[in-house]
Amino acid sequence: MLHAPSIAIGVGIAAVSVAAIFLVLGMDQTETTPNLQQSFAPEITIQTFIEGGSPELGSYDAPITLVEFGDYQCHFCNVFFHNTEESIVKNYVETGKVKMIFKDFVIVGPDSVNAAHAAHCADDQGKFWEYHDVLYNNWT
Repeated sequence: MLHAPSIAIGVGIAAVSVAAIFLVLGMDQTETTPNLQQSFAPEITIQTFIEGGSPELGSYDAPITLVEFGDYQCHFCNVFFHNTEESIVKNYVETGKVKMIFKDFVIVGPDSVNAAHAAHCADDQGKFWEYHDVLYNNWT
């Protein structure tokens, strides 16, 4: 059974919403839309990824640079590590075709930040990639 007052309230809310949408769409867009030619967008170069202490694996002169974004608590990052990364390292990094850079993408939780900090401490000792592997191999 339909409740007439509820239907009337719903129709009223919908009408106000539709009117608000038309009002917003009808506004002069030139004042609210920034001019893209005037906005500053920094150029993204390989230095953008290397700066900030991003660990590198492979030959500095490799013609291709692979940037891996990872979180040590991420399930999919762990799957990539176990199913794909070893093949990339063996077939491309070790042959000098590719250089890998790891960028922390800590989104899962506080332990992700702690793991990233620990990995960079290991990097200070020249052992980033070893620790990286230990973290993913002991993921659970």
